[in-house]
Amino acid sequence: MKISEVAEYFYENSKSAVTSTHWSHLDEFDQKFFKQDDWLKNFLSRWISVGFNDVTVTVEDRWKKKRAIPLEKIQLSDESINRDHKFAESLLTYARYCRRELLTYIGSETCGPVHTINLVVSERSVKTSFHDLALAYYADKSHQCLRLVNKSFANVVEVGSGYGGLIEKILRGSQGELVNNVFLIDLPFNLAVQHYFLSESRRLDQHKHNIILADDYSSEKNNSIVLVPIDKIERIPVANIDLFINTRSFGEMTKDQINNYFYLLHKVMTVNGIFFNSNRTLKRDAHGAAIELSDYPYDCRWALISQERTPIFWPHFVDLVTIRTEVETELFKKTLQTLS
Repeated sequence: MKISEVAEYFYENSKSAVTSTHWSHLDEFDQKFFKQDDWLKNFLSRWISVGFNDVTVTVEDRWKKKRAIPLEKIQLSDESINRDHKFAESLLTYARYCRRELLTYIGSETCGPVHTINLVVSERSVKTSFHDLALAYYADKSHQCLRLVNKSFANVVEVGSGYGGLIEKILRGSQGELVNNVFLIDLPFNLAVQHYFLSESRRLDQHKHNIILADDYSSEKNNSIVLVPIDKIERIPVANIDLFINTRSFGEMTKDQINNYFYLLHKVMTVNGIFFNSNRTLKRDAHGAAIELSDYPYDCRWALISQERTPIFWPHFVDLVTIRTEVETELFKKTLQTLS
């Protein structure tokens, strides 16, 4: 299926996509933008990656410059460059002493990131970026969660899946052996980008996981990456998901949107399923309302596995790993109230 056909599908079937200041540069989302099949080549070097690529998010006054100036001609400040290198050094130190497995996830495909960092990782030269390193950390954390699921093949949901970079690393790291079906939920624009990125990825075994659209999914299908627009989430099977992931995404939503995703979470999770939630303890939504992690609407069927400040970067972020229980308990909700 051509990218223009995929994009048209998402455009036609997701006109109810929510708006957000985080995605204000997509106000012009329309069909004519997708009629060229080469519009996604080197997409990480272009304005379309603003919003799901930390490298472009650092570009000052990014919304106004999205079309007037090619991103490759925009120079990052010394402060941003120094931050990226300090982050890289800190993450490598953390990996070597705490989570050596994390090193296997570092390194991005040649999709055209503008500003890259060259690192020597396990005696090999690796081209990476600030965003790639963040995804490497989250992929390693997600892989730990997959082991907790303790199933040969887990079904996974990721809400706010960006261009598909995290799930690509998860599948690559596990070689597809721990994952059955993957449901990726995001705005229609992002899902079109995901289709391109995951289809073009040279590191994924395309024979293990087929990329399909939500309308083509059925319960008989296995080893599928299912791209789910936000108004098609009913396609995700009830009580069937073993790992539910949200990283740095709930903070971009309103309380109503977060409530809707928690309704989905509670409906689709299996008993003993794992929820990996890494988000800010406090952030304000597009309307200025405070979104506090302590107010997230977990029900009473969760038990805490681990709670820690996200290491190395974003000290105002917390990693919460919880397990779905059969019986109700208030213990975790009491713990949640202490987060700030």
